[in-house]
Amino acid sequence: MINLIKKIFSIIKERGLGYFFSHFILSTRAINFWRFSKSKYNKNYTVNYQPIGITICVNNKCNMKCTFCYRNENNIQSKIVNYHTPGNITIYEFKKIIKKLNSVLDINFSGFGEPLLNPEVIDMIWLSKKKHKKVGLTTNGVNLDKKNIKRLINCKTDTITISLKGVDSEEFSLITGLDDSYFNLIINNIKNLVDYKKEKKSNTKIIIFYVCSKNKIENMKKMIKLADNLGIDRLGFIVLFPDNFRSSEKMDEVTFYNEKEINELKKIPKRKSLTINWPSIMNDQYVKKNCFTVDGITVLVDRLGNVSYCCKIPPQARYGNIYKDKNILNTQVFTSIRRAIYKNPPYVCKYCSILNKSVPES
Repeated sequence: MINLIKKIFSIIKERGLGYFFSHFILSTRAINFWRFSKSKYNKNYTVNYQPIGITICVNNKCNMKCTFCYRNENNIQSKIVNYHTPGNITIYEFKKIIKKLNSVLDINFSGFGEPLLNPEVIDMIWLSKKKHKKVGLTTNGVNLDKKNIKRLINCKTDTITISLKGVDSEEFSLITGLDDSYFNLIINNIKNLVDYKKEKKSNTKIIIFYVCSKNKIENMKKMIKLADNLGIDRLGFIVLFPDNFRSSEKMDEVTFYNEKEINELKKIPKRKSLTINWPSIMNDQYVKKNCFTVDGITVLVDRLGNVSYCCKIPPQARYGNIYKDKNILNTQVFTSIRRAIYKNPPYVCKYCSILNKSVPES
């Protein structure tokens, strides 16, 4: 009970009384959140609550050709994952989704395309904020122009995350397939975003995600300095595995196995206001017993209502559909994966950053 009271005060402090009353006093969301906070798997690995958060797969279009992306036809993963995410979600389809999943507290606009290529995405954010949701947007930054910056800040988007594909123009071009001038464009867009946030005294958190690996320590050092100079709020390091990740040689190139390998990075001076999320430590003994996607903390949903049990796999009808299944968290796919993770995580899950030990942020 004490922990629940602390959680309530934390929510009020972070999101305001309006959010608290609309979610926990005036609606059934309180019951759903209570069930989630007290939840334990039963013998069938089902749960008695609906999703707490969702990630909307806004579209299937992107203005980059990143080497590691599922969309890249040269990527072996694209042949493993049957990619069928439909096109732009409309505001009408989005309204249907949030009406169906009315217990959702958090909404992130991301998915397997570039959200800002959907002309209605900011209207969806406005609508979400009117319903007192916590809202995040993840973008590659190309279309983060002054017009979109103003709209995103003015509608009080909670977090704006830029997935920055390089620490300099050379690395950026190598990964994205774009001209190196786009790197400078994105950096200028981030600067404009930070400046407008300050001008409006906004509480929006500006985050940069950088895809890293152990063999790119020097670039990680440069990224810390760049993030510090840009004046953003948070920097997150994300490790993505090579196609043939079962190869120990390839794994050793990208994977951090202990905190000693990260301590060198912690010595780099930075602003106290810059928070850094370090790469997870990959080690069998650290594997957790649950996953935030399978457990409904954030579930991927596309315009047709199809869902996915993994944040790295696009939604598909065979995994579940919010309009056809009473509770998508209790479909056969979700319960099977939940059971596997709890008892004996599949190989790919053992090397997932979500299920491994997190180095304390600093």
